[in-house]
Amino acid sequence: MKKVFIIVSFVFSVSLTFDASGAPTSGQVEKLVAAAWKELPRSIDVTYYRTLKDNTKTEQHFRKIYEEGADQMHGPKEQLSPNELARRERNIQMNVDIQLAAWQDGHKVKRRICYDGERFRIDWVFGNPATTYVDEGGQKKFRPEKKLGPNTPFETTSIDITDTDGGYLRYSISHADNKSVTIRKVKGISTFDNSRLMSFTRIPSSMFLQIKLGKKQNGSYEPDETKIAKLKLGALESINIDIQPDKDAPETRDKIKVEFINPSKQTTMIFTMICSRKDYSIVYNCEFRNLSTGQLVLERRADNFDSQGFPHNFIEIQYDNSGQVKFSEEFRIESVSLNTPIPSEVFDFTPPADYKVTDYRKTPDEQKSADIEYFKGWLKDENWTRRYRALTRLKELLKENPDQFKEIATSMLNDKQPQVRMTAESILKSLESNQ
Repeated sequence: MKKVFIIVSFVFSVSLTFDASGAPTSGQVEKLVAAAWKELPRSIDVTYYRTLKDNTKTEQHFRKIYEEGADQMHGPKEQLSPNELARRERNIQMNVDIQLAAWQDGHKVKRRICYDGERFRIDWVFGNPATTYVDEGGQKKFRPEKKLGPNTPFETTSIDITDTDGGYLRYSISHADNKSVTIRKVKGISTFDNSRLMSFTRIPSSMFLQIKLGKKQNGSYEPDETKIAKLKLGALESINIDIQPDKDAPETRDKIKVEFINPSKQTTMIFTMICSRKDYSIVYNCEFRNLSTGQLVLERRADNFDSQGFPHNFIEIQYDNSGQVKFSEEFRIESVSLNTPIPSEVFDFTPPADYKVTDYRKTPDEQKSADIEYFKGWLKDENWTRRYRALTRLKELLKENPDQFKEIATSMLNDKQPQVRMTAESILKSLESNQ
């Protein structure tokens, strides 16, 4: 197997005396150790905007997804009439066009995360660029841009709380047109983006440094004073560190080069970091390079740190082997509070009367009966997409009672929306052919 080594670069800052050779002073080593073992926040309440770009998501990628979905919903295309086949293709291309526009512009989302170690809540809403597309009826349509800002309401919520039996419950809530709540037992609290966001308060290489400068105790690494003493003397064989003032900000930032060496005296990883001279856990920039080629593999940049040491702008960029951007993820923080008690009402939720509740703590038969009655109500909804969805869901729910479903499908033959009427006709033909 071919071995690939990585070079990693970071940017930090610290006020210390410098050795002309770059060898770290005792004080610099202590600051580096403190940064590596900096305690993560115990709680976080953060609202932020994330923009994700992924150049690997091509038209072929999305087409495959929607073709498989069309096959599951309507059956193989070989079994469709010419009109149904044309409608199927327009529907697939419509969704492909919308997804491509979103990913090329940057997949945008606004989120709020509240986490205190025992409870977790995340709210989110997606944005989208202005998009022109052809709908499944062959009509040219325009989807306006959906911008995200401080006043944009959240459309989806997920809450994890402890249950009365000591386990955990998860409430998955949709606040948009499809107002619904799903309740299920889960094994633990979700970590989602909260672990990632809290890690912004310490150096990206902390785990590597803990392994090199620590000793494992009870499943985690604790500082090893013998190794740290050797490092201060420049006698720790598994690691070399060079610290110099950063040439672009020599009064406030340091450039720290960390080289990891294996027992065979081979360099396995290099970090070149620039950080705040007052606090090595404040990282301004970080680069990871392929050790063999020197090619930039991953770049991380952060700025606008607040008094909590939290950056309000953060971007991570991944590059392919030719140096082209493969993937980028940008965070812009609207507000953040660390280690502050979060009010209990943030995690409380009582489903409103007009929300469909799916409770997986019920028996399957109880939930099925509740779902059938709920979707029967949707058959008279003013929103035709709800009527359409109700028809397809009831087909699944009543597959063991075809006579009851046939009566429902027949009642939709006079629906004012063509898509609903055609779906009802297609379902009735399918029922007749299976008799």
